[in-house]
Amino acid sequence: MHSKGSFTKSSNNRILKNVLMKAISSEECLIEMGTNGMDCNTCSTQFQGFPAYYPGNMWVADCDYIDDLIPPVDFEPRKKQITELMVEATHKVVPGNKIDNRWIMSFDDGTTLRFHNASRWQTERPSWIGMGHYAMEHWLGSHPGLKPCDVFSPKDGVPTFGYDDLDEKNVYANKLTPKLETAPGLTFKEQWDQKYGLHPWYRRGGRRYEYNYLYGGQPDKSSWFLKYWNGTIGLP
Repeated sequence: MHSKGSFTKSSNNRILKNVLMKAISSEECLIEMGTNGMDCNTCSTQFQGFPAYYPGNMWVADCDYIDDLIPPVDFEPRKKQITELMVEATHKVVPGNKIDNRWIMSFDDGTTLRFHNASRWQTERPSWIGMGHYAMEHWLGSHPGLKPCDVFSPKDGVPTFGYDDLDEKNVYANKLTPKLETAPGLTFKEQWDQKYGLHPWYRRGGRRYEYNYLYGGQPDKSSWFLKYWNGTIGLP
């Protein structure tokens, strides 16, 4: 829990703070999480699969899961190391060719990501990469053992929301009733793929590389990650 909006006062920050507080103080997050077949280790408002976080970054989490995470003080430096590796791994497919706009990221472990120049800006955006103060928004969801739940799920008809569109989408704390659901409530394609020509660093291959670099492991077969990226999570 934190003082959301204390540095940037706006109606959306005020609305989001109220929504966040209702979620993390709910019985669903504080008591029901991890019980009655709800196998979660994190809980909050509405989990977003890309990036893996809860907008507003307030949450309830299982202590054993938090123990497995990189200590917060070390997390941003590790993300910076990954960013430097991304730069070193990026090469033009045909060097010196001004017309050919194809690029490749080639990492030492054999991971190869191919993309076009139009998506390169996405690897320079701090909020997407998780650099600076954005690192802490990426921290909770950075481990392959993440098992997210949320209480304002799209499965129950709540619109997907972020930082700036709660008022527009009519999402207010007094209109929301917490209900614990496994997350995320939408597939990647439904949520993001049609909005952006997404750089492969943010797709399955890039996410797997980052899991391995940060924690030396991968999500297991029951993970939300595989269902999300295979397109098998969706609305009823």
